[in-house]
Formats: sequence, C-alpha cells, structure tokens
Amino acid sequence: MNLDYSEIDMALKTIMIHYLHDSEIQSVIKNIMNRVSDDIVYDKESQLLTSVAEKELIEYKELIQRYQERNRLLDEENKCLKSFLEENKREIAQLNLKNESLFKEKENILNRLNENEKKYFVLSEQYEIWNKMELLNTENKEYLKKLCGSYRVMPIISLGRDEGKIYQLWTYIRDIAVKGIQSNDQIDILSNFFEYCIELSNSCNNHEEKYERFEIEKGNDFDTEMCIRTAHSKQIGKVSDTLVKGIRKENKIIFKPIVNVE
Repeated sequence: MNLDYSEIDMALKTIMIHYLHDSEIQSVIKNIMNRVSDDIVYDKESQLLTSVAEKELIEYKELIQRYQERNRLLDEENKCLKSFLEENKREIAQLNLKNESLFKEKENILNRLNENEKKYFVLSEQYEIWNKMELLNTENKEYLKKLCGSYRVMPIISLGRDEGKIYQLWTYIRDIAVKGIQSNDQIDILSNFFEYCIELSNSCNNHEEKYERFEIEKGNDFDTEMCIRTAHSKQIGKVSDTLVKGIRKENKIIFKPIVNVE
C-alpha cells in the first residue's frame, strides 16, 4: 500500500486547526505561553540581579581591600607610635634620673653655700671683733694676753669656748666699769667682746640651755637684785643707761647688768 504523506500532513493540519478553535485547547496553550513568558522574565530578572550582585560583590571586595590596606597602614603607624612612645619613656626615665642627680647636686651646692655663708658670717664677725679689739689700750690688751695665753687672733676669738675664762673676763669688765677707771669706749669694746664670747659659748653647747642677754630699761628704779651700779652713781634713783648688758640662763641671772643711776 502506497501512503500519500502529503495527504497525511494535510489531514494533521486540518486536525490541528480544528483543535485550535477549541476553547479548552486555547486555554491550555495560553497557560503554556504565560508560563513560558514568566520563565523568560524570571530569567532576565535573575540575570539582571546576578549582574548587580556580581558588581556589588566586586565593589565590596575592593572596599574590603581598601580597608585591609588602611588597617595595614594603621598597624604600621601604631607600631611606629609604640616605638616612639617607648623611646620617649626611656628618655623621660633618663631625664628623671638626670634631674634627680641635678637636684641632689643643687642641694649639695646649697648646703655648701649655706655652710660657707655661716663661715663667712662668723669670720666677718670675728674680723670686726678683732678690729675693735685693736683699739683697746695696752692695759686691756695685756690682761687679755694673760687670760688667753697670747694676744693673737685665734686665742682671743676662741675665749668663749672656755666658760671659766668667760667668768674671769666679766669680773675684769665689771671691776673697771664699776670703778670708772677707764673710758666708756674701752668698756664698750670689752662689753661687745664679752657678748661675742657668750654667743660663741651658746653655739658650742647645742644641747644645753642658752645664755640670754638682757638689760634694764632706762628710767626703771635701781634694784640691787637685778643690776650693779657704778661707783659714781647714786645709791637710790633711776637707771640712766646700761654700760654692760646682763646675762641670764634658765631665768636665773648669771651676770648682772652694770648701770649708771641718777
């Protein structure tokens, strides 16, 4: 049997056309087309989203790389700062040590300076005393030479170290002041020297009660318990002036002041 394929093809087309006019078939075809269309749109959107995501991913990678580079630079800077800080700490420690050394040196210099000032003050005071002592008359110089063993600077200015000699000196000054046998200038020089000896004695006895100078105020009534009057003074009257200041210790009079009474 010979088949006519053209007839078969035509018959199939006729059948297809017939089915295409069928509403149910049309609905199925429409649904199929809609699904195909949706798949195409989804694919396009998916491709678009994928492209955007890839672009953003690249941007994020670049951003991460920039931050990593920034962090690396910050780490290097931090290391440099730490190294700088450690170096500064070492320098500060060295400067503190140097400062402490300089402070101690300054304290030592100040202490030496204070000691030198004290020595200078003592020497200047001793020099002034000695210069005044040179104005004493021969009689007074001879007495001091006998008392000190020599009329030279060191024995004279060191007399205050010996309390026994201080008492002898005051007795000598009291006698010539009371008797009025020498000028007031000579008595004044000896009186100042006596006060210097008292101060020297105080400086040598750091742990003992100190001697104190005192005098009777001008115009006070003469009191034999408090002072000694000169021979040419009135027996009763007012103190007119003090020739030799008094010395007391622990509120006890050791050497009474010598005064003129009018």
